[in-house]
Amino acid sequence: MTGPGMDRARAELAALRVVGAQARELARVRVSFDHEVQQVDAAGADDALNPARYALTRLSAPAVEAAVLAVEPVTSSAVDLVTDIPLTPAAGYRVDVEGVADVSGN
Repeated sequence: MTGPGMDRARAELAALRVVGAQARELARVRVSFDHEVQQVDAAGADDALNPARYALTRLSAPAVEAAVLAVEPVTSSAVDLVTDIPLTPAAGYRVDVEGVADVSGN
């Protein structure tokens, strides 16, 4: 079977997903993906090491507003986000990831 429906199904299967995010320290959050991600250049537009690809949103109060300063490689499918200030202990945060590509460019 071929056609637009199959192309969309292939694209959905290839789409990169975040499968976990966990604070490892108060200023470090590990993000895990379901595929290996590009980790070549922190200035690369779709590179997982680019801090501009990530945003932290406070989900509870009190909680500080933190930004991602740097991204460090952990494994081929995980990175650590380093924040500008320590996150508030026991507060809830959401990590948004946009524009990161897997090693195949998807």
